[in-house]
Amino acid sequence: MSRTSGKETLIASKNEDFKRERIDVKGVEMLYTDFVTGKNIQWIYDVPGSTQTILYHIEAGNPISKEELIELAESYLQQ
Repeated sequence: MSRTSGKETLIASKNEDFKRERIDVKGVEMLYTDFVTGKNIQWIYDVPGSTQTILYHIEAGNPISKEELIELAESYLQQ
């Protein structure tokens, strides 16, 4: 997790070796990536009333399923 002083955009390279997809988790757009040794999920939260954003990035090595990673992300959304 990192906080920035300005708006952020997630940029993903078009690496053919990775499976990437945009997913919606409880109304939040996230970028899910499945790579050879693990998976990650990331999203940006705009801090209300400011120009700051928080970039969330959760990464785990295999074996972890897409569903387990989404459950981890959902736990952050409940905070």
